[in-house]
Amino acid sequence: INLLFDQIESQLRATPDVIVNCWTSSPMPSLMAPEPMSIYIDHLSSAARFLYTYGQVGAERFRARNKKGVIVNVISHDNHEDLTGVESMAALVSGFTHSWAKELTPFNIRVGGVIPSVSHTREDLDERHWAEIQDELVRNTAYIVSNEYFSGRVVATEV
Repeated sequence: INLLFDQIESQLRATPDVIVNCWTSSPMPSLMAPEPMSIYIDHLSSAARFLYTYGQVGAERFRARNKKGVIVNVISHDNHEDLTGVESMAALVSGFTHSWAKELTPFNIRVGGVIPSVSHTREDLDERHWAEIQDELVRNTAYIVSNEYFSGRVVATEV
C-alpha cells in the first residue's frame, strides 16, 4: 500500500487528501448455513483487514505530511439478489468510522462512512433499483468529501 501511495505521489507530485476506502461485499453464509464458520470469519476479517490497512496507511500519510484529509469508508455489495452479510459489513464500517474519527480529528483528518440501505426486501430490489443505490453511494461519498463539517458519521443510501 505504501508503494501505491509512493507511486501516486511521484506521478502527481502531490499527496492525495481523499481516500475512498471501498469494500465490495459478497453474500455471506447465514448463522444456520451448513458452511463452516471459517467462511464467515474469513470474509469478515478480510474486510476488516482491507479497510483498516488502507485507513491506517492513509492516516499515517496525512499526518506525516501535516495534511488535512478525509477518509470515506464505503460498503457496496456485488449481488442485489442476496444481501446476506450487508448488516455485518455496515456495523464494521460504522464502528471503524466512529472510532477513527475520534482518533484522527486532532490531526485535521475527517472520517465518514457510506453504506447501502438494507430496508428493502429481496423482492423490492431489481437490477435497475440496485444501480440507483450504487449511484447514491457515489453521491453520498462526494457529499462527505465536500462537507468540511462531516466526520464520525455514517450515511445509509436510500432510494
